[in-house]
Amino acid sequence: MPFCPRCGKYSESNYCPDCGVDLRAAAGQYVDLRDSPSPQPQARPSGSIGLGSLAGFLLLILLGSIPVLGALISGFVAGLIARGAGRGALAGFIAGIIGAVVLTFVLTVGGAAIGGVFGLGGLGGLLGGLVGGSAVLLSLGSAILCLIGGLVGGALRHR
Repeated sequence: MPFCPRCGKYSESNYCPDCGVDLRAAAGQYVDLRDSPSPQPQARPSGSIGLGSLAGFLLLILLGSIPVLGALISGFVAGLIARGAGRGALAGFIAGIIGAVVLTFVLTVGGAAIGGVFGLGGLGGLLGGLVGGSAVLLSLGSAILCLIGGLVGGALRHR
């Protein structure tokens, strides 16, 4: 009568009637796969599109005065943080769009304030709108450059 090393019972067959373990193997060779720890897949750290967009936006504020390289570098850093080509492109584009919106808001309010200071009450809003509208068109080019930088940065550091 073989002895079951798993549940401690004796059986008259080659298999334990309680747990179903093959009892033909020697006691030293017994390995129960259900009790052995299964290797868990290691979770790879994934990037964050939000954090990448924030970092890209902050760099765009600092480096935005450099015509082409400022937007490319900020998008590149956003892509590195977001990890992945598509995620990096999205993070870079979001950073560029946020930069465009903030720049437009600042220039619109600034233009209206300047118009108000010079006593052009009604024209202050118009002046601010014209300055802000032109800033939108110029900033969209920067957003596209951020998208390209994010695509390259994300592709270099994929998930």
